[in-house]
Amino acid sequence: MLSKEKLLGKIKRLLSLARHNSEPHEAALALQKAHELMNAHGFSEKDVSLSQVKESAARTGNNNVAPNLWSANLAEVVAKAFGCDCFYVSGNRFRHPFFNFVGLEHKAEISAYCFEVLFRFCKKARSEYYQKLRGKRSSRIKKANAFAIGWVIAVRLKVDAFATATPDIVKEYILSKWRGLTEIELKNPKGRAIDSAKTEGFIEGDKVELHNAVGAKFQKKIN
Repeated sequence: MLSKEKLLGKIKRLLSLARHNSEPHEAALALQKAHELMNAHGFSEKDVSLSQVKESAARTGNNNVAPNLWSANLAEVVAKAFGCDCFYVSGNRFRHPFFNFVGLEHKAEISAYCFEVLFRFCKKARSEYYQKLRGKRSSRIKKANAFAIGWVIAVRLKVDAFATATPDIVKEYILSKWRGLTEIELKNPKGRAIDSAKTEGFIEGDKVELHNAVGAKFQKKIN
């Protein structure tokens, strides 16, 4: 007997065949078979739609309960680029915190991969900037984080040009699967020195070419 996931997969393939088949008779047969399977196993159209929603985790190496503001902003930017949603997951149930990307089919995996690549780029740029700073360690960390925020802002402007809306079914999936999510308030640092660091980060982030940043593997997944 087929598992629930395999049955839903078979139904999705039949529905896809019905939509794209140029032969009316074959399309009708595929649609009829899909409906027969749905009725026989108690699946609704919503069940089929929800089965298209996937999750993909991306770790940052940060073991804190809350993420850094710049990494959270970057995750949001990448998620919006592919019509996904994302949230930070931490707690005793999970060995390591991670950003969870949720979207239709392969888009969640692509988002997680893209985030990991851009996160490494930003982290490297932040580290190089930090090494140039002088003064108290706490002040250098704040400036480096502000630099990273500016870097992400520059990337956001590039990504916004092709960002897509998150489908309602993705939001519905999250509400049903991840009940009890709470919003984390992350403070945005302010001050003249902080603003200067953000500007330097923006200039550096503006140099990033997204088609190069994500690599050949990413391009292959999109095509």
